[in-house]
Amino acid sequence: MQEMQPVLCRVRFLVVSFVMILLVTASSPTYANVNDARMLQDRAIARIDRYIDHFRRTSDQQALRDELTQAARELERSIELFRAGSARADAARSMVKLGDIQRYLSDWDSAIRIYEQAAREELY
Repeated sequence: MQEMQPVLCRVRFLVVSFVMILLVTASSPTYANVNDARMLQDRAIARIDRYIDHFRRTSDQQALRDELTQAARELERSIELFRAGSARADAARSMVKLGDIQRYLSDWDSAIRIYEQAAREELY
């Protein structure tokens, strides 16, 4: 029995060490969701910026309209992910950008509603 104790101690040490390594290196789902949301938000903002730049150079509002539609989808998804990760300020920023898209599309009522939601999101 005495011979087994050092072996058991080593096994316990290895198991505890392995679990600790897993806990330290495994990324939490919330962190991954927030990172995914930031990636979506950044991509959407880049699309919006391309649209604005194109409009300023050409006065053409139609050519890159699909870019705004895709940006809106990405922002909506980012809002869901930010909320799931309790990143309310980031969700509010996505909402403001979503409101901007509605404004660029001359949907003023939707833009105002989204801006108001963004303000409430930021307050909570």
